[in-house]
Amino acid sequence: LEPPEDFLPPPECPVFEPSWAEFSDPLGYIAKIRPIAEKSGICKIRPPAVSILGRGGWPPPPFPLEVEGPCPAGGESPLGGGVCL
Repeated sequence: LEPPEDFLPPPECPVFEPSWAEFSDPLGYIAKIRPIAEKSGICKIRPPAVSILGRGGWPPPPFPLEVEGPCPAGGESPLGGGVCL
């Protein structure tokens, strides 16, 4: 199907890429960016990178994670603090 000739695609949404320091308080960070996100009605937050399996000196995130995909024995997230789905 071809889109109608008068169709205008929506504008891109704002994308935020916080550092671990900014993201250490996720709800505080969301409150900080809220005025910008409200203008477009939607936004994307790319969380800070996590090293493979939580190694490499990165602190575990301050919230539980749900990881989709293969689970190790025991069903716990390889990133810690969460459960595989």
